[in-house]
Amino acid sequence: MLEYGCNRYVCKNASIHNQYDQEEEHTMAYRITDNCVKCGTCADTCPLGIISEGEDKYVIDAEQCVECGSCAAACPVEAIEL
Repeated sequence: MLEYGCNRYVCKNASIHNQYDQEEEHTMAYRITDNCVKCGTCADTCPLGIISEGEDKYVIDAEQCVECGSCAAACPVEAIEL
């Protein structure tokens, strides 16, 4: 099943996917602060591919974010927060 852009059976975030599949509405998401240096590490790391380059910083699609934390863990300047 590739619903999240990854193979659920081997995905390191499978438990996170299952958690959000069971919730009706998901309103929290990681966000990239103004401390972003536009290195692109977060976009390369996101298992869902929902981070894109914005004008001044990278941007996370909040509606699709499952809060796996991959982007925040990879950010070299700690510019990503919940």
